[in-house]
Amino acid sequence: NYLYYTNRFKNVITVPHRRGSIHVVGYHAARIHENVTKEAEEKGIHDVGSLVKGSGGRWQEWLDTKRYDLLDPHTGLIVNLDGSPSAQVHQVDRFGPLNHQWMNKMIEFNWPYNRSPERGVALFEAEAPPHQLPV
Repeated sequence: NYLYYTNRFKNVITVPHRRGSIHVVGYHAARIHENVTKEAEEKGIHDVGSLVKGSGGRWQEWLDTKRYDLLDPHTGLIVNLDGSPSAQVHQVDRFGPLNHQWMNKMIEFNWPYNRSPERGVALFEAEAPPHQLPV
């Protein structure tokens, strides 16, 4: 950031937020974590994750998709403004424990988004579209 804002680069092209190949979530993730933590404390809740589950407590909705327009509710992936999955997400750790359940499911399923049925374990039912994961 310092190099960019002090004009140390030549011929730089700025890519608008949530439209490029790298989605930097740090600032927004930290604010979301702060807000959810504050809400939990006000309600006397120690499990911050219990406040951010989507409808029916589905693990794919680890963040309230109606309140925070950052996720694909079918996969739990962080998305660009157009709804496509963000290719790379930087500073995801700023969400704190909010996405731990989702991360644990991805480990359990052996990171299915990086695999095709031909090259790895098929996670998806043959008749189900790829974006619908098991509950």
